[in-house]
Amino acid sequence: MQSAPRQAMPAVSAGRIDAELSLRAAETADYEPLFAWYREALRRPIDDLQGWDEAARRADFQRLMGMIPTFVVRAEAIEVGFVQVWPRADVLHLVNIVIAVEARGRRIGARVLAWLQQRAREAGGGVHLKVLRTNPGVLDFYRRAGFGIERCTDEYWWLDWPAPG
Repeated sequence: MQSAPRQAMPAVSAGRIDAELSLRAAETADYEPLFAWYREALRRPIDDLQGWDEAARRADFQRLMGMIPTFVVRAEAIEVGFVQVWPRADVLHLVNIVIAVEARGRRIGARVLAWLQQRAREAGGGVHLKVLRTNPGVLDFYRRAGFGIERCTDEYWWLDWPAPG
């Protein structure tokens, strides 16, 4: 007996995540505040790994915003972070999820991640991402959410949900 064909991963779109959280599509005008949150979250781990080059990081982030669907996370009417998700054939590739320092501790990132996992589950797929090896606290966050390490390189842990094996 053949199993039903797997659905393509759904694209992430603007709208409600839960009673408090929602997403809106990022616009060109969002680049500076989103890059500021990106820098705030990733400067230390990137600097520890390869050194922070502001011009290179800006160019890379601008490239990502141009090719990866990017959404601003809102808690009520306040913008508190962003998420970049690339739907692939059988997984949602989570490129970045960044929550502003002043909004952390409210489980916003965990709720956005759980919403993405539910979307992937409904489509019969998973979620894939990578974490800088110099950012072990973030690895712990994803491990608590059920992600498993698929492979390691000198720079990254590659994680999958559901966990492999």
